[in-house]
Amino acid sequence: MGYVKNYWILLDMVTKSLGLLSAWKKTEPLLKSRQRIPIKMPKSIYIRNFHWDDLKETITFTNKVNNNEKTPRELTESLFVQSTQILGLCVQSDFFVAFNTAKSMVGFMKIIKEPKISRHILEYSITNNQDRVEVFGSLINKAHTYIRKTNLKSIHIQVDSNDLKIIEFLKTQNYSKIKTYWTYIWKTKPLEEMNVPEDFV
Repeated sequence: MGYVKNYWILLDMVTKSLGLLSAWKKTEPLLKSRQRIPIKMPKSIYIRNFHWDDLKETITFTNKVNNNEKTPRELTESLFVQSTQILGLCVQSDFFVAFNTAKSMVGFMKIIKEPKISRHILEYSITNNQDRVEVFGSLINKAHTYIRKTNLKSIHIQVDSNDLKIIEFLKTQNYSKIKTYWTYIWKTKPLEEMNVPEDFV
């Protein structure tokens, strides 16, 4: 049995206790007062809302950068469509794609809202090239703009514990580690093929 260590990062928009302030009008002055390093948006990265015309390219990109091609974790069109059917999720407004100057896809992001616990969950896939931190920063900047239009107070992001550059970037944006999870992968031999005896009637 193998495992991959991941951990979640929380952007605490107001305070460690999410229940202290409920109205966005009260939180906005506090948000502006936080000393967060500004994100420099690379002019070479273009982000827009996902279109259904992007489906095939998004699936190919996501499988490639996550090393899921021809594995049990490979994303298919049907699985992608199923993932869009979460209550309250809107593909047109909650899904984003990022492209470079060569018009190649370099990032994909999905933002899931959980109003009952006042948080957003940010899922992403980004290029493995040298500009991956810049791409990630651009997506985070887009996410921050997005959540300012809601009254939810936090973002949860799952990051691989070995992705040190992304972790360091998140720390500069006032994110902090809140919990560690373990993903277990069960590896076993496939079942032996059943053969019908020749004399079976």
